[in-house]
Amino acid sequence: MLRLSNKQQVVLFKRIAMMLRAGIPLGEVLKMIGFSESSKNTKYIITTLLHEVQHGIRFSQALQKFPKVFIPLTINLVKIGEESGSLHQSLIYVSDELKKRAELRNTVIAALIYPIIIILATMCISLFLAVYLFPKLTPIFKSVHTVLPLSTRILIGVSDFLIHDWYIAIFGAVVCLVVFGMCIRVPFFRHLFERILFRVPIIGGLLQSYELSLIARTGSALLLSGIQAAAVLKLISTTTGSAQYRHVISFIAVGVEEGSTVADALSHHPRLFPSMFVHIIHSGEMTGRLQESFGYISENYEQEVKEMTKNLTTLIEPLLMLVMGSIVEFIALSIITPIYQLTQSISNH
Repeated sequence: MLRLSNKQQVVLFKRIAMMLRAGIPLGEVLKMIGFSESSKNTKYIITTLLHEVQHGIRFSQALQKFPKVFIPLTINLVKIGEESGSLHQSLIYVSDELKKRAELRNTVIAALIYPIIIILATMCISLFLAVYLFPKLTPIFKSVHTVLPLSTRILIGVSDFLIHDWYIAIFGAVVCLVVFGMCIRVPFFRHLFERILFRVPIIGGLLQSYELSLIARTGSALLLSGIQAAAVLKLISTTTGSAQYRHVISFIAVGVEEGSTVADALSHHPRLFPSMFVHIIHSGEMTGRLQESFGYISENYEQEVKEMTKNLTTLIEPLLMLVMGSIVEFIALSIITPIYQLTQSISNH
């Protein structure tokens, strides 16, 4: 599958823009870049683009040959640059937008790494105790002719299962991952999963702010290029990664086409678009500065994402420690309680 990362696209478009600014024809630019490119994926894409351009196809139309690589935002900004005769400026703007989107995405990913590491560490410690340490004590517990605590019996069952039927556990985990991967591709289940994810404390707020920032940034870029609001909303619905935002925005675009204002259409979806978002858009429509309003919203939510990611560790660490401590405590009590019962039984005799 052909892929070009955001970083690769930023470098590619900047190189093309610099050469176009120097007065080199687009065909020659693509030929030189393709000749010097070492990546097979990039070389194939540039060669295909060159072939299309040499046959009289516009650069924006050539980019449409790779819908999985170049998002509609990129294609439309390139198209506008061609029509206005400032393709090199549009390509610089595209590379800047892609760079900012990548930076925002990396900020969110970096913030989520810490919780994931803590969760994996907890799972590893639990497996170590259940599979390696606990089995050494199990014969002693089973030799005691008393009713073991419920937690100990549960841990014995889990430990025996992981030791003797580990292949079933691995198979079950793989099946669950495959089924989840298949279900997440179904619109209904993807919507349901996102609704649940967006309701998770702290994480949900971070993900929503991230989506709103990207939506506003895309809207600002497209409006700056002179595209009408309804068309902008349709394009936003194709670039956002969230299934529920994609569905709602495409529905809102239809309403705007039929004469509704953007703010009024957004106000019918308060769960996805906070009142502040709607009020700023309403103000932009009233003053004829909708593009600036989208830009302001984008900057506001980007700053919010950055602040949330900075504070995420502080906010989520107590919860993670509580969960991790509860699991370890459960295992520890499952081990200590029967040992205590055994020593009490021996002392009584």
